[in-house]
Amino acid sequence: MKKPWLACVLNIVLPGVGYIYVGNRVVFGILLFISNLIVWTSSVSLSEFSNSAIGIMVISGIVMIIAFAYDGYKDAQETNLHLK
Repeated sequence: MKKPWLACVLNIVLPGVGYIYVGNRVVFGILLFISNLIVWTSSVSLSEFSNSAIGIMVISGIVMIIAFAYDGYKDAQETNLHLK
């Protein structure tokens, strides 16, 4: 049995890892993790953005992380229903 709360926390801390933990969408989780890593490493080097652009990136990133955390939680719940 997978723990939905753990999938949620993993997707908050490292987006994509919650999907890898659940095991249903492993390739999607790996691609999400890699793309998130690329975005964060490239955003560190792009310091010439305006404050409003950086604010929009941060807000959209937070919304994306929350959405993936919720989806990972629901994915773990559905996986548990099929295992019973």
